[in-house]
Amino acid sequence: MRKAAEVREATGRTDETVVGWEQGGAVGEELAWQEAAAPFARHGQCWEQPRFAYLGDPQTLRERAEQCERDRDVAGALHWYREAAGAGSEAALFQAADMLERNGDRVRAVHWYELAARRGDVYAMRELGRLLADLGRTRESAAWHRVAVRAGGRPELPEPVRVVEPLDRRPAPAAEAVATRPAGQSAPADAALLAAAVELLKDGGRYFEADLLLRSANRPEPEQLREASRMLYDSVTSDGAIEWVQRFADTGDRQAVREAAEMLENRGRTEEALDWYARAAADGDRDALVAAARMLADRRQVQHALDWYRRAAEAGVQTAEREASMFRQQVDAAEERALRRRREREQRALAAAPTEVGGVPGGPVPGR
Repeated sequence: MRKAAEVREATGRTDETVVGWEQGGAVGEELAWQEAAAPFARHGQCWEQPRFAYLGDPQTLRERAEQCERDRDVAGALHWYREAAGAGSEAALFQAADMLERNGDRVRAVHWYELAARRGDVYAMRELGRLLADLGRTRESAAWHRVAVRAGGRPELPEPVRVVEPLDRRPAPAAEAVATRPAGQSAPADAALLAAAVELLKDGGRYFEADLLLRSANRPEPEQLREASRMLYDSVTSDGAIEWVQRFADTGDRQAVREAAEMLENRGRTEEALDWYARAAADGDRDALVAAARMLADRRQVQHALDWYRRAAEAGVQTAEREASMFRQQVDAAEERALRRRREREQRALAAAPTEVGGVPGGPVPGR
């Protein structure tokens, strides 16, 4: 198959090349789906790539890993994060480490944080130092903190074994507002929201982010809140964090609307995520319609996904019709394969059934 594919591609028959590999994938040939997308990538036609195929593009690989992670397929996610790292994505190493730690596998998380740190990821160096301290490996922790300081040029953080106590002693922004406001004046709502974000970050073990937020008191509160929302979106996926982002969205921050939708999706709260994607679209984020369609497509809610793709196309999203068409092709191909397998099973069952002779299975032939 490979030689024939190479000949077809060399003569400019890219579509035939892809079809050949897809046929190989349909019968279980190893790596066929990956090979199916490669001709499009080589000819710069990345938009033609089927959603199930593999481009060798780091971002595509990371997206595939993230989908596995949302599906709670840790082994699959780890495989695709490894592929993305091999294709040049340093962020994939950090994401793999973070996923492993959140799933309780701190030993392997150390290994992946170290891989990211050795590629120069300063944040991975800090997280590695924190996790090593949690595991009682204090000297290694301190060493990685020193490396992080030299690499990142930021003030050295306290050693993780001592960071919690001083951070917990520091007053939250709301408390500072209470201490400094004139008598009879209530604390600003923004300060209370900021204080809640700090506590959520600390509850999620994200002391580095909480400390950064507390150190940003000289910045305008809208900027602090935007940064708090980004921190919660990136590192804390608890229900409390989602509620905080939703509250912030209610103050008028449009980006927080999309963040809330994606956080809900990651928690598997599909119907609520759809409501927030719709709200984001109503606020002018047309791409939220496509994001909702992809979420439904990943969950194999075929007609529902196509409805959202249609809404996206009607809203003027240029890629929506193409993605919908590719998704329909993928679904049709899967249904055709399932039908073919069912027919093959039925044929095998018929072939294995005893032959009826004279109306009685296996009976004597009349007249003998």
